[in-house]
Amino acid sequence: MEKHITIKDVARKAKVGIATVSRVLNNSQRVDPETRKTIQAVIRQLGYRPNASGRRLVKKATEMVCFLLSNREFMNPFHSGVLHGVERYLSQAGHDVVFTNLHYAQDTAAEALALPRIVNHRGIADGFILSGTNYPNLVAAMDALRVPYVLFGNNLVGGRGRRTDAVYYDDASSSRQLVERLIAMGHRHIWYLGDLSMPWFRRRAETYRQAMKAHGLTPSEYTEPYDRDDRDYGTSYGTQAVNRILAQGRPVTAIVAGNDGIAYGTWRALRRAGLHVPDDLSLVGFDDVHEARLTDPELTTVHVPTEELGQACARMLLEKLKHHGAPQKPVVIGTSLVERGSWGPPKL
Repeated sequence: MEKHITIKDVARKAKVGIATVSRVLNNSQRVDPETRKTIQAVIRQLGYRPNASGRRLVKKATEMVCFLLSNREFMNPFHSGVLHGVERYLSQAGHDVVFTNLHYAQDTAAEALALPRIVNHRGIADGFILSGTNYPNLVAAMDALRVPYVLFGNNLVGGRGRRTDAVYYDDASSSRQLVERLIAMGHRHIWYLGDLSMPWFRRRAETYRQAMKAHGLTPSEYTEPYDRDDRDYGTSYGTQAVNRILAQGRPVTAIVAGNDGIAYGTWRALRRAGLHVPDDLSLVGFDDVHEARLTDPELTTVHVPTEELGQACARMLLEKLKHHGAPQKPVVIGTSLVERGSWGPPKL
């Protein structure tokens, strides 16, 4: 049986008093910096997690689940939909959900990540749903802490293949359908917009290329790096891309945007340039967030069922908790093409 590490073990190993360890755990400034570093090193070495269950007034059958959103703004329309699905499923199952945000760099060592206190303190949350944009170092840190979690897998940057304990959506079949339909309408100069360092944009670009090449067409792409401080869901990226394409005088009759935010920025730039959708250019997006219906005409896009993704994450986590942390098989959710008014045959 695995020995439960206590605060006394940490204090004994670090050769300090229990009160000093407690002050470090509570981020008190009343600790010498060198002593703090020593205690933090011992905590990592022993794998100690403070037990917060004593501070929970009631636990009984109501587990607390934490939705951890990484490297994204809370109001991001996609992940807000995932969170809504998580909350809806867990509330119906009699469980509580708390939300916290985490921003971290992908090159930070796993043991050096400044994780939220709710992760480090044993007993506050029984399990975690990792959403947003994540990197392998956070996954490694969660594994080291041996806490139950489920990962929203599409947005893991640097991961290879499909993992256990993860929920995905299929972004290949509907992406290909979009491009195939544009080609069938007679489009030959179809552009793709999206930063290839992001795995979701890269997967859609690969599907786009396959469809174009299958029909003997040459892919045209704008794949400049995405501004990591861009908080407008890609709108500025779409505007920048279109301005660059038009300035170069490159032929274009249709644009496949990596997501709906990029599509909206594209639509805005085209309108400012005196071009009309779909009379002058066809435009399609991906995700089907609420804003996709706010353009005129409304945006043709791929519907990603974000609430269903959230529900699947919550369901998987409860199964994992029920089976004492046993790995869960990956789940893949389907997507669908939503036809609206932003596409049509190319202008003759």
